[in-house]
Parts: sequence; C-alpha cells; structure tokens
Amino acid sequence: MPVGKVVRSKCGRDRYRLFAVVGTTDDGRLLIADGDLHKTATPKKKNLSHVEILAVSVAEGTSLFDLGDKELHEKLGEIESKIAH
Repeated sequence: MPVGKVVRSKCGRDRYRLFAVVGTTDDGRLLIADGDLHKTATPKKKNLSHVEILAVSVAEGTSLFDLGDKELHEKLGEIESKIAH
C-alpha cells in the first residue's frame, strides 16, 4: 500500500473517518493517521480488511512527511468535502 493513499475506516469507533496511510507493519496491518485523533508520530494500526481504499492520495505533488498533522487534517477535510458532494 503506497504511503499517502487515503483510506476510509469501515469498522471500529473511527468508522467512516478518512485516514492517510503512513506505513505498514511486519504482520501486514496499515499504519494510518488523520492528524487529529491519530498523529503521524503515533499512527493507528488497522487491519487491511477494515478499511476502504480510495482512489486519491493526500500527498499529490509533495511528500506526506513534509505535511504536519494540521496540514494532513486539513487535506483530509478537503478530500472529505469533495467526496461528499
């Protein structure tokens, strides 16, 4: 899974929230962050089957790691508003 890809949670208390992929674990789980509840420094581990992979990337034209948590949260909000309409 490419870093920077946007996913939507399908299960758990964060259901329907958008996240950006910041990495993977050795056992195949995704490390995801939204810049709000789950910062890039302490990402959430999420099973691949518990997320919906969207066709957008949060870091188009830039590196995900160049974005701070605030900018990541804002970008995900922009993507959410585009998807909702």
